[in-house]
Amino acid sequence: MSEPSSTTLKPAGSGYPRKLVLLLLLQVASVLGLLLLFRSNPQAGLLGMNLLAVLLLGMVSGFGARFVLGKRNWFVRFVTATAVLIIGLYIFGLLTHWLIGVGPVVFWNKTIDWAGLAKLLIGISSQLLSMHVWRKRTTATVVVPVSAPVVSTSMPLVAEPARPAPRANSRAKVRAKRKPSGQAHFPLFSPKSKPAAAKKAAKAQANSKKVTKPPTKPRPSLFHHKPQVHLSKIERHLCPYCLEPVTRNDTRGVVECDICHTLHHGDCWAIAGSCQVPHYTAV
Repeated sequence: MSEPSSTTLKPAGSGYPRKLVLLLLLQVASVLGLLLLFRSNPQAGLLGMNLLAVLLLGMVSGFGARFVLGKRNWFVRFVTATAVLIIGLYIFGLLTHWLIGVGPVVFWNKTIDWAGLAKLLIGISSQLLSMHVWRKRTTATVVVPVSAPVVSTSMPLVAEPARPAPRANSRAKVRAKRKPSGQAHFPLFSPKSKPAAAKKAAKAQANSKKVTKPPTKPRPSLFHHKPQVHLSKIERHLCPYCLEPVTRNDTRGVVECDICHTLHHGDCWAIAGSCQVPHYTAV
């Protein structure tokens, strides 16, 4: 029987500007907290205050980008965290009259601010460390879907009286044994099936030999989520009696139900005597 088709879920809005504003607010809050701490202890050394501020702001930007932008790729998280770190250091320098942090920004300057460059490198190192520390290893799990008969609830079911188990069709077994190995195997059909169903099965058997190309994977993007559900062009059928795969050219024979068009093995149909998917009957 055919498996139910799945639908592709469209990715929701990115929400990147909102997350960037959240990271900036977190960095500004960290700057204000460190500023209150340094003003309460004015006797602390200037070098120690600079080192502590750079390390803490780098950790805040790294952890914030790690948890807020967890579904983004590594490049977007690194660029965002570095930009937030530079903005935080500049705001800290502006509030402390350029004693702590980096700045002021002077264009076309002939000398290089080695102190500011060193602070920036230390902050980026702290940021990278916080983005990769305590990372859990994930193991890939393979989930094999198992299809089940789908029964609609739009109409009430009518219970059928219990019937004795039909006898196995001995003629079908004898014909299966007498088939020569060099000839093609044709599906077995019940006496109730019409000749049009046999032609339809033969046509489907010829079409099943065509090779279908696997679906191409979409190219990864930097600013969009990857879809979690993919469609497949391969059709797979399961016999509802033995729950084993059945194809149009199965060697055990194929019987298709006239009502629900579910495929059965020939010998399973001979044993059961009817379709194993519950149908609706009019009263």
